[in-house]
Amino acid sequence: MPHPDADLNLRLGLLNDRSGAVTATITGTSTPIVRALLSLHGFEPLDEATMVMARIDREEPHCAELTAHALRAEGVRVDITPQLREEVDTEWTWAAKRARQHSGGSPVTETGDPPNTCSSTATS
Repeated sequence: MPHPDADLNLRLGLLNDRSGAVTATITGTSTPIVRALLSLHGFEPLDEATMVMARIDREEPHCAELTAHALRAEGVRVDITPQLREEVDTEWTWAAKRARQHSGGSPVTETGDPPNTCSSTATS
């Protein structure tokens, strides 16, 4: 996959600063690449520079954190707003406990991350 340009920036935040949905605001010239990556992680377009993720299971903060890790691995600069960071930190305990209950075992993978239940196929 081509790497995004250096001027690309992605900001993840809560929709209207409230939990329930996460927005991704994209700036820079490689927006098609980032839009494709965000789509793979369950984000849907709102307009040319904004995508949103809303899930029925309310794990948006957890999924946004996993998305940020994946995009950073692709060379995308990702900023997380303080409001979303607070939700991510709050949700970590809940998401790990939930993953342990569903798997019957350890709540983390061999990389130390919680299991990825946030792919686009898990959002319906």
